[in-house]
Amino acid sequence: MAEPDRETRDLLIEIKTMLGVVVSRGEDHEIRLREVEQAAVTKEDLAEERAASDARQKRALSWATTIIGILAWWCPPRSGSSSTCSCAEPIHHPAPA
Repeated sequence: MAEPDRETRDLLIEIKTMLGVVVSRGEDHEIRLREVEQAAVTKEDLAEERAASDARQKRALSWATTIIGILAWWCPPRSGSSSTCSCAEPIHHPAPA
């Protein structure tokens, strides 16, 4: 009767080993799923950050366009002159060298 007990024990050890492998693979799968979920969140965050960056760039371009428009209005070109500014500001009209 010792032989069947030994076979049963060996079989139980083999089953335990296989179950350990299955559990380990399941844990690895859970870890991979978490990593994929984190990567998906990261991609969403990157998309949101990219959209926010685009919006900031558009606002900056809008401000720059507005400032250029104000400067063009404040300092329009002279008619019939090679100068591009009709104001009397020395910073806009450096003295000839």
